[in-house]
Amino acid sequence: MKENISLEVKTLCERAKMGAPTLSLASNATRNKALCAISEQLSADKGSILAANACDLANAEENGVPRVMLDRLTLTGARLDAIAAAVKNLTDLSDPLEGSDTWT
Repeated sequence: MKENISLEVKTLCERAKMGAPTLSLASNATRNKALCAISEQLSADKGSILAANACDLANAEENGVPRVMLDRLTLTGARLDAIAAAVKNLTDLSDPLEGSDTWT
């Protein structure tokens, strides 16, 4: 199971890297629309995210992860709401790519 998770995370990271050039060329409005969609999806999937986090925490505890780390990894409804709000609040910031014609 650990290999499957590692492979899945690696695949997601590779896909994100592949999408970076396209995202950097998107308009500010398009990027803000994506951020709003992410925020909305976090809120919509709150129950399943919290359930998956509880399962992850149980597995971590079984594998000896220190309590202090478990506390840092624990999601609550309030924490997830704050994450969704923080993502949405990014749309209020000035465009970091304005005037930039490169991406990294």
